[in-house]
Amino acid sequence: MSRTREALVRAVLADPADDTVRLVFADWFEEQGDAANVARADFIRTQVERARLDPRDPRQSELQAHEYRLLAAHAKDWCGSHFAFKKARFRRGFIEYVHLHLRHFQHHRRQLFALEPVRDISLTGWMRATDDLVRRVAACEEWKHIETLRIHHQGPHKAPRSNLMILLESPHLTGLKSLRVPMLNFTADARRRFEQAPVMGRLHELTLPGFDTYPDNPGEWFADTIQPAWSEIRSLRIRNLYREANALARLVRMTFWAKLRSLDVETFTSLTDMSALLARHLPPDLEAFRVVASHTAAVAVEFFSHLAQLPLRRLHLEGISLSPAELEYVLGPGSRWQLEELKLSGGLLTHEHARVLAEAESLSSLQALTISGYGLNSAAVAELVESKHLRSLVHLDLGSTPIDSMVANALSPGGWPFLRSLRVTVGAVSIEQLSALFASPVQWSEVRGVGVSVSHRLGGRTVPPFRHLVRLSLDTEYGTHRQLPPADATALLQLPHLAGLRRGVDPFDTAALSILQDAGSVG
Repeated sequence: MSRTREALVRAVLADPADDTVRLVFADWFEEQGDAANVARADFIRTQVERARLDPRDPRQSELQAHEYRLLAAHAKDWCGSHFAFKKARFRRGFIEYVHLHLRHFQHHRRQLFALEPVRDISLTGWMRATDDLVRRVAACEEWKHIETLRIHHQGPHKAPRSNLMILLESPHLTGLKSLRVPMLNFTADARRRFEQAPVMGRLHELTLPGFDTYPDNPGEWFADTIQPAWSEIRSLRIRNLYREANALARLVRMTFWAKLRSLDVETFTSLTDMSALLARHLPPDLEAFRVVASHTAAVAVEFFSHLAQLPLRRLHLEGISLSPAELEYVLGPGSRWQLEELKLSGGLLTHEHARVLAEAESLSSLQALTISGYGLNSAAVAELVESKHLRSLVHLDLGSTPIDSMVANALSPGGWPFLRSLRVTVGAVSIEQLSALFASPVQWSEVRGVGVSVSHRLGGRTVPPFRHLVRLSLDTEYGTHRQLPPADATALLQLPHLAGLRRGVDPFDTAALSILQDAGSVG
């Protein structure tokens, strides 16, 4: 193994935010001369450049498409350099995330950190992990490099057990900033050790897990802890709690609560009671808020009036009963929101909800929109996608709401200058309209700033309306048997930057799928 590579990995780990050493590393890869390493150098430079750009920069599409194509062609070579990179993710050119078994971490950690600057690890294998194995893993000094630790939950009654605390009490977890644990099978003693562990006082981000109460009963969170030393936490996820109201009532009294910038709650019990408590204690500087209910639920009367007073940039409401009047209020002039991301799904959303969204001037800076509801129809979605206030979207997810001819007509004029990611479910749309949706020419001028101006010709050329699209998720409705023929696959290939096509209920017939696979567009 090259000592130069090891030294460069150490340099990236020493200052992960500095792109200079990453670009020096790219030069080193290029100097190796073989195709895979030269492509890796190109990939590093591409991801670094993309990370520096505004999400709505016109160069994003070309760079993202190039990134995807490099990954498709060379990821097996890059990740195949070691067994531990079988499940990995790249960030700014390098593998920073891996998912692996406790034993594999213990045996392969040295090679892992010599090859890539890994800072984010998901550990599995907890169900059968012995105390001795966890002790040996906890003794590894390489934990000093890890900023994010994810504890993998393998399924019902397979949650990590109390010996997880052996790792969390390791003296080598000096750089840990984020801990994500969805479910635990703890004793009461292990719960108390978790609450009081020194590492918790250094965390910026925490997923507070729920408990599997069989065979042990750990009690409730903070039942006998007055004030844990969690002073640095700014992002909190609350997961799978079966007695949320009690734990939440204790959490809102803790000193770190008022300093939260991000809050994410999943609930299985009465959301009305919880929302009343949350409304009275929402952190004043909250920028990201997500609430997921197990079924469509109403919230307390005062909930949305309090929510409107927060400086939110990201909001996800799933399974929440929200009236059009409430939606109009929180998007109106009295709101402090400056949303960049909005997700509304799983609730009873209607044409009126879509109309409120379409007319909301406050959404002019929105970059990501996900909307799906039982009451939405094609007319509602058509009104939404015709909105002049939603032209800054980079990602649009229409969920399971099917598009038909009306929606296709609304989409195809091409007023989406920044849209790079689209998810739709094809309903009764015709072959001709699907082809028009992705390939018919429109005349748009070059993008200037955050807007577009229209001209009859663009230097004598015409361009597809979705010319910036890089990722497309395309489904057909459940229960339908219609598949899209080769003509539609050919239409998709007219998109100049399309590099990632995802499909659920397979919308393509065999010949169409073959065309897309030969072109390298199907992921």
